[in-house]
Amino acid sequence: MTMDCAVRLASGELMFCSGPWVSFINPPNKTALRPPMDAADIFGPTFPAFPEALLIGRGNRAHKIYVFSRGQYWRYDAPTPSSRNIPLDPGHPKKISDVWFEMGTFHRAREHGIDGAVTLPGGRIFFFAGAECIEHIWGQKTTTGPNPIAQIFPQMSLNADYYFMGGRPNMLDYLYVVRGDTASIYDPNRGRPMTATTIKISDTWAGLEPSIPRTRLAPLRQRARARLPANWANVDVAETLGQTALTLATPMRVNQGSYPTCGQAAVIFCLAQYFPDLYVDYFLGALGRGGLPGTGTIKAHSRTFKARDKTYDEPWLPNMGITSNDWVLTALLRDDASQFMRVKNDGADVRNGITTPNEMRFQLNHLLPKSGTARVNRAFHPRMREAALKWAHEARHRGGVAIHLVCAEIVPGGPVSSFANHWVTHLGGLNISHGNRSLRSNDDRYRMRVQSWGAAHNISWSGDQLKSIKKGYYGSVRWVP
Repeated sequence: MTMDCAVRLASGELMFCSGPWVSFINPPNKTALRPPMDAADIFGPTFPAFPEALLIGRGNRAHKIYVFSRGQYWRYDAPTPSSRNIPLDPGHPKKISDVWFEMGTFHRAREHGIDGAVTLPGGRIFFFAGAECIEHIWGQKTTTGPNPIAQIFPQMSLNADYYFMGGRPNMLDYLYVVRGDTASIYDPNRGRPMTATTIKISDTWAGLEPSIPRTRLAPLRQRARARLPANWANVDVAETLGQTALTLATPMRVNQGSYPTCGQAAVIFCLAQYFPDLYVDYFLGALGRGGLPGTGTIKAHSRTFKARDKTYDEPWLPNMGITSNDWVLTALLRDDASQFMRVKNDGADVRNGITTPNEMRFQLNHLLPKSGTARVNRAFHPRMREAALKWAHEARHRGGVAIHLVCAEIVPGGPVSSFANHWVTHLGGLNISHGNRSLRSNDDRYRMRVQSWGAAHNISWSGDQLKSIKKGYYGSVRWVP
């Protein structure tokens, strides 16, 4: 188990942060009060993903929580487990150096930021980084240090992942020093660790960790702590990394937003759902280098992402909430340098175009493991249609993926008037029932479950609908290992 930071709230609960998630513990209990929650639900979208340290204020700020990350701090009203949409205090985030100059210098000198912060009895605040610490007295603007941790806290474990105070009601003045899933307990009043006292966080308090393997969260955390700039204009690195972690936990949320990029959204969903390690590798490559590692052909030219509360490049379609991490990968796959359609709305290619089946096959062959092959199956008459659907269904059962091209009108959740045809990802539930067929009518019924527009949908259509070029199902692209 790896958390980013933790703090004891004035109400007695412990608050843990891991990536974009927040968990609350009532220390006497053995489990989290509820499953990990998206921090944006509690603090709004301004809360930084992968925070470095948390502090509760003192004196007239005792009802405030301070969140430190990337040389800045955010201030909110301290939460409770039932809090929702706590607003950020006006004027924040602020630079640490604007308030505590020495603290700002200490932070900037550490390549990966700080490891944690705690408030000891009497209002002494310590910030830790590696084997050093710096001391600040609450209510003053002066700091002391940096000094070796071993000098201030003899025999205390060094190079911890994070620190917090008061993990148990009868140990409020004790310092918990955490590395990985193990915490040692230190008595700052006596200046020594408690003899042979270590605990496992996961055994002491179950249910803290989000449903995502730590091996996939670790490279995102490492990238957030590295404080490297993104290769994209107007992309907030930490927010985008947090969105990526949320997508890994819930791939169903992948959404093309306002962009006519259903094909790319389907490919991204397949990566996040079925090949998450590749998804992380591609995203980090896209974020840092503007290209996908290992493909040799896909590199983006268009690197502008406008904030979600502003107008996108396409003025003809309102934003529907695409996340920045989905946008980064979508932009790569739709960029002209990658031989796909362009991102900019400067011609009919994007406004009226559709990613072709051969382009979809090209993307799957380049992005999915080389152990499989993508094929196109078109559906021009009933026999071809049923065969293509059954082959797609079989591909999923064999550990592959299948993406269908259907009429946008049969898929709920999207702007029907804006898109004629639409790529959706096959989830299963294929059902074909045969009815009467004649020159005038076809009572065949088709049903299946698909992912699109950030959700799972049950879609259906009839044989009669297929007589119109604007209705029904047109074919599939399947990748089979």
